[in-house]
Amino acid sequence: MIARRTSTAGALGLLLSAVLTTACGLLPDSGPVHRQDAPQDVTGADQTYFYPPGPGSGASRIAIAKGFLVAMEANPLNTAAARAYLSEHAAETWKPSGGTIVYDTAAVTRDGEVATVRLTGAHRIDAAGVWKRGPARRITLRLHMVREHGQWRIDDPLSALIVDTSFFQARFSPYQLYFFDRGNRVLVPQTVYAPDGDLTASTLVRGLLTGPEPRLSTIAHSALPAGAVLDPSVVVTDRGVAEVPLSDDILNLTPNERNLALIELAWTLQQVPSVNRVRITVDGSPLALSDGRTDFTRADGDEFAPTGLSSTRELVAIRDDRVVTVSGHETSPVAGAFGKRGLLLRSLALDRSGRRIVAVSQNGALAFAGDAVDGAAARRIFSGTGLLRPRIDLFGTVWLVERTDRGAVVHALVEGRDRVVTLPGISGKDVSSFAVSPDGTRFAAGITAGARPEVVVDVVLRSANYTPTRGSAPISLPVSSYDPSHELGRVVDLGWRTPTTLAVLTRPQNGISRVVYVVDDGSPGDPLTTEPDAFQGNAVDLVVNADNGTSLMLVDNRGRLERLDTAGKWEPAGANGLVAATLAD
Repeated sequence: MIARRTSTAGALGLLLSAVLTTACGLLPDSGPVHRQDAPQDVTGADQTYFYPPGPGSGASRIAIAKGFLVAMEANPLNTAAARAYLSEHAAETWKPSGGTIVYDTAAVTRDGEVATVRLTGAHRIDAAGVWKRGPARRITLRLHMVREHGQWRIDDPLSALIVDTSFFQARFSPYQLYFFDRGNRVLVPQTVYAPDGDLTASTLVRGLLTGPEPRLSTIAHSALPAGAVLDPSVVVTDRGVAEVPLSDDILNLTPNERNLALIELAWTLQQVPSVNRVRITVDGSPLALSDGRTDFTRADGDEFAPTGLSSTRELVAIRDDRVVTVSGHETSPVAGAFGKRGLLLRSLALDRSGRRIVAVSQNGALAFAGDAVDGAAARRIFSGTGLLRPRIDLFGTVWLVERTDRGAVVHALVEGRDRVVTLPGISGKDVSSFAVSPDGTRFAAGITAGARPEVVVDVVLRSANYTPTRGSAPISLPVSSYDPSHELGRVVDLGWRTPTTLAVLTRPQNGISRVVYVVDDGSPGDPLTTEPDAFQGNAVDLVVNADNGTSLMLVDNRGRLERLDTAGKWEPAGANGLVAATLAD
């Protein structure tokens, strides 16, 4: 996995040394692809621009292959220089938009008429920007050469952009494509990687037109019509309006369907810093909605937010055998049975309204539900064995996991009715913690498997009335620190930090705990993300949700609440003596 803790200055420094390379005729004829350090007098904004040289006269086949790799790292991104290394036929047919290969090192050797490029630490990204899951690999490319006008040229390049890790970290960023779930009730995010710059918005729209990746296609779809084409690219005006020119297929949508298409576009494109509004155009004319508007913003689709419309950021916890709200150093018992002593609880969940509480008894055998506002009595909703902390999803489903002699058994309670949900890779395993994604579409579980921490994520399939039926397409995510020297240990707890990123609490040894971030598709995430410092203590609960306005917190075995500050350090956050502190799911 690509190391993610890289500062902007560091990434650009690596990029500078990568791209300020001498002409191909000066490259050695064997061994790895060497990159020279930048001249010391190159400073400031000049460091971010690179216009690769063309092939040198009389360059060898190895030099042509190496020059081709260097030329693909033009900044701003441009493939004109790279095409100069190709035969006339290949230059016309090469499609670098077919995907991206990211590699750590490259070595080029010659085998007859072929230049062999061996890439190590390589990962693939498909044409839509989706990171292809799996460990880093070795990839071998065989570039056949032909003579044209007395010069060697590549005749069969792979239809992909091929760049090294430092260039990728400096020039590409993770974005979300927002699709709708099958019932059009919530936006479902999918992580993609796109180059930063003028082409970002167009790249994201083409991703939407491609539709969700196969793993998510069973639960999500694009609101844009099948067959629609971007014609030719998105233009962002000086006023921040992203004009999306689409083929006339969009005219076949009903007014409501057009609204959904614009919401999908607005949520996706407003991640681009220069965009604050979105409009669709057809043959140069803005597409008007039923109310006459032509522009949409992300706020127009708030009711479809993948984090839901939570009405509370309240923190609740168990203290002195009662459920209390926590505000700084102050705590107040909630209304009703949960605010009174006697239930003997060990964990709880709060729904997004801030009213409904589900709690598990101290012995892990019972689950109770009740209202935290009107004082209604708590009622028993489940009896089982070794219940983990409960969760309440966007659709009101209560999720419970039993730890039994046969491994984990996953239950979904809908309107009081219990359903056992089989989740491949999770059911029957030794599950230590779990969380349901904010949009209710993915179930993540921490698995105890020897000394190596592991998180498995399943897609949740639902019936027409949104009752969970089963899981599918499990992904096993190795949990690793940005610093490979850091030990992690077993997964203690986890939760969704963003709609696509999990915070995972691990305990490498007694007296030390660590929190690391994992993207739910196994991709590297934002290289500028700072890993939290080690927590000096035994943390037992992670306090997190996907609302950007909430802090990441934890509770240690002494009942102390700690908050993560902006520098990645832990600081006391208020009341002590807490058990199982939680925010709304």
